[in-house]
Amino acid sequence: MSRTRLIVEQRYVDHVKSILDDPDRERTTVEPASRMNAPACIVFDGDHADAVGRLDGSVATFGWRPEVDVDHDLDVPVDGQPQDSAAADRPRPIRIAASLEGNTDGEGLTAGCVDTSVAFNDLLFGAVAASPGEVLFDREDLDGDGDDRPDRQAGHATFVAGLILREAPAATVRVEGVLDNSGHALTSQAVDAAIRLAEQKVHVLNLSLGTHAHGEVPLGFRHMLREINPEIVIVAAAGNLKRVGSAFAAPAPFFPASLDGVLSVGAAVPTEGDAGDDRWVPAEYSNHGPWIDLFAYGTRLVSTFFTFQPDRPTADNPPFRGWAEWSGTSFATATVTGKILATMSRMHLTAREAADYLRRDADRHVDLDGYRVPVVTQQQWLGGLKVPYPLEWTR
Repeated sequence: MSRTRLIVEQRYVDHVKSILDDPDRERTTVEPASRMNAPACIVFDGDHADAVGRLDGSVATFGWRPEVDVDHDLDVPVDGQPQDSAAADRPRPIRIAASLEGNTDGEGLTAGCVDTSVAFNDLLFGAVAASPGEVLFDREDLDGDGDDRPDRQAGHATFVAGLILREAPAATVRVEGVLDNSGHALTSQAVDAAIRLAEQKVHVLNLSLGTHAHGEVPLGFRHMLREINPEIVIVAAAGNLKRVGSAFAAPAPFFPASLDGVLSVGAAVPTEGDAGDDRWVPAEYSNHGPWIDLFAYGTRLVSTFFTFQPDRPTADNPPFRGWAEWSGTSFATATVTGKILATMSRMHLTAREAADYLRRDADRHVDLDGYRVPVVTQQQWLGGLKVPYPLEWTR
């Protein structure tokens, strides 16, 4: 029988454990909460439905039922796999840095990212902060299973950081690498990381991750919103639609993006309207709904990546040379995070004011089923940038 990680408020732990304990099963264990007031984790010998059934059955005895949630598995909403773009004819900087000639957008400001570990890329010198244990330096770090291919999401945080810095090149990006190289983490891990970043006084929190959570609001994310200063803008990916054969599944709420208090970002693409003007529509893979706050371009974006040379390169396992092309609401989200930082600098606004400005003053929109959502456009990479000092891979 499978064992399930359940999330429960600390004050209800003993009560829930007494209901779930069964002498015929492996003993229910409790993992202590990571911080004061944080939910605790109970590891139960059974599935979620079994736990809910037992708790529902206890109402007749106790007269009430505490709320319990699964510690949901999160993933990163990307579309397809990254492609090397080092040879593509696209503008790129020589170096991204914390102080740039002629562009101080984001200076003195910090974006926090809950993401994968950062894959080393010297283009990010002076701009990204991460713990030494959360930096992927070696081939073995990128190819954990030794199959001569980089792990599926090993470059996700590196790509996200580059997109933030494209918009705000003088900002700092601080990464908590809790997702593994397949892009997965538990909700409890991501929430703890988000709160740690908030305690380090980041201005914007980028969450290019999430879960559908069976349509129910995860208990962990509700705790996150209670704990994080509301002046910090939480920007989260709207999620990608699941592919069903050659089609896509219907849109559905994605958490934490669909929560009140979170700025949710979908991916959009321009199309030519009947009058010859540009119209924007959701990208075919992008989740959408009335809970979306902003759209941004998220398709075939170019950003920083790792360097990896397969021993046996093929068409579907090419080398990577520090730049890649990738799609997803993950990356539309990073664009909005960077744009908020840039707007804060240019207009001397708080993060909350800058986010409101982007929503209010957009000149492009997506019109869907009676609601209109603003579109944030990206700036091009700048060329010839110089680095003033080396990166320290420490927090």
